[in-house]
Amino acid sequence: NRNAVLVGYGLLLGTELGVPAVVIITQPFVSSAQAMAVAHGLPDYPFVVIPHPIAATARNTLQGWADQVTDQVVGIFLHTTG
Repeated sequence: NRNAVLVGYGLLLGTELGVPAVVIITQPFVSSAQAMAVAHGLPDYPFVVIPHPIAATARNTLQGWADQVTDQVVGIFLHTTG
């Protein structure tokens, strides 16, 4: 599925290509993201999880969700959270 491919790409960028990357997923795709991480040998790979859906959600709500996870995203980039 397309979401699993995107998660796999994020894992590839961050671990094999050395490009700083944070995988942000919506709640329904947590198990798929975890399966991709395990498949890539990274069972403890940190993900940022936001609510679902995105496409039908008001912009101000999306901004609020982004604000709520900003510290987590920065922490993953700085390797201070997981």
